[in-house]
Amino acid sequence: MEKNNKEELTYVLFGAEAIQIYKISLDMLLSSVHLNYKVGAYNDVKTFVKESEKWDDFIEINKNDYIKLKKKGLEKPSIEHSKKNNSKPSIFNLFK
Repeated sequence: MEKNNKEELTYVLFGAEAIQIYKISLDMLLSSVHLNYKVGAYNDVKTFVKESEKWDDFIEINKNDYIKLKKKGLEKPSIEHSKKNNSKPSIFNLFK
């Protein structure tokens, strides 16, 4: 029997530093700029374990906090994008 019901999802925050800030305040975590973390929603233990091995810590969070953090993560500029903006001027940038 497959359990693909979205109501059975477990929401997780990965990253020890992010967890410490989250325990103080979600708003503080949302306002953090240079912080490496990830949020995920899991209904499969194998997938969760595989992801958790990549991180130094994790904590279960509620769905509302997951949605807020996921939205914030989508709004964060990527590291590659910020590196491109800090690079030397190039004539090729004119054609982008």
